[in-house]
Amino acid sequence: LKGRRGNYNLLFLNSRDKTIKIKTFSSEQFEEASKEYYRAEVESYMDEDMNVVLVNTGDVKKLEAGYPNYFMDTKILVRILSEISLGSFL
Repeated sequence: LKGRRGNYNLLFLNSRDKTIKIKTFSSEQFEEASKEYYRAEVESYMDEDMNVVLVNTGDVKKLEAGYPNYFMDTKILVRILSEISLGSFL
């Protein structure tokens, strides 16, 4: 993430592979970012392990502070969500 700057960031969270990809767009590329976000949403619609989000931020390093759930260990996230769905989370 170091040194990457942009106004729009497209995040791809894959809980199956436990990976996150970030594609950064400048403020002038909003239309391109929106189109790519739409395509990614359509492609991943039926994939429960894939989550796509488009966020607006000036610096990609600020993403972790603003969206910590996308940067935490996905094993922990999956465990907590499983426990919640099974009703065993206290």
